[in-house]
Order: sequence, then structure tokens, then C-alpha cells
Amino acid sequence: MKHRITRHAMASLLLVAALAPSAQARLSSGDMASFGGDWSSQCGSAVAPTLRVEEDKLVFSNSPQQIAGNDPVASRSYFGNNPPPGHRAVLIGQGANDAQLRFIVTGVGKKAFITVDGSPAVRSALGPRWLAEKFRHCEGAVGVADAGRYR
Repeated sequence: MKHRITRHAMASLLLVAALAPSAQARLSSGDMASFGGDWSSQCGSAVAPTLRVEEDKLVFSNSPQQIAGNDPVASRSYFGNNPPPGHRAVLIGQGANDAQLRFIVTGVGKKAFITVDGSPAVRSALGPRWLAEKFRHCEGAVGVADAGRYR
């Protein structure tokens, strides 16, 4: 009898898992308070490339180019036991064909910035200039005091 209950329980779990809608990753409210909003290398410039951190996606925009990563997660252990100085988190968004867009967040407050990285396809699309750029929170961004000073 115990064997039948186990089979029945397992069949029920498999059915529930098959019928449940797949959950999409979203950044937590705490992550959004810390990292959400617009980032740029030149806040206030309409032509400068920008990063956007949303609950459900990460976006790099450099008109007309746009690269997005969906279902972002925040990893605080991405670098293991040897994080770079000032490391806070790596925001990781998923793209098509296993592409990853990564926003590496370093520093706090007025000194916070993001550098962009990704899978080989993303790195190739961004090019060395944008991989080396530091993007700062811009006016209207959440969680960074005095963001307007970066203009």
C-alpha cells in the first residue's frame, strides 16, 4: 500500500508541475530600489548610450542598437570568494540562443556604476568601447542620492 501512495503522490506532483504556469524571474523590490532605473555614461545627453534596469528585463541602448536580457536575476556570489573591490551584484538577463547580458554593479551611492558584460555574442555586439565604459545612475533613478551630479 505504501508503494501505491508514493506512486500516486509522485503522479500528482508531476501533474501539478506540468499545469503550473512557468514563473518568470523578476528583480526583487530591494534590488530595484538599489539598481533600478536608467544609467548612462553621460547623464543628460540624448545621444549617449544608456542602460535600463527593470523588474523583468535589462536593456543596453545605443541608437539604433538595442540588446535586452529578460528574466533578470541578481547574483551577489557571481565572482565566488574573490569579488572585485567594491562589488555589489551582477544582474544577469537571458537572451535568445543562450545569450546573456550582464550588468556588473560596483560601488555605492554617488560612486555606484555599472560595467556591461555578457556571453561571447553579446560582447561581440557591444564591442570593446562599451565593455569598458562606466555607466552611472541618472536623474529619476531609484536608490542613488544626488544622481544628478553626474551630468
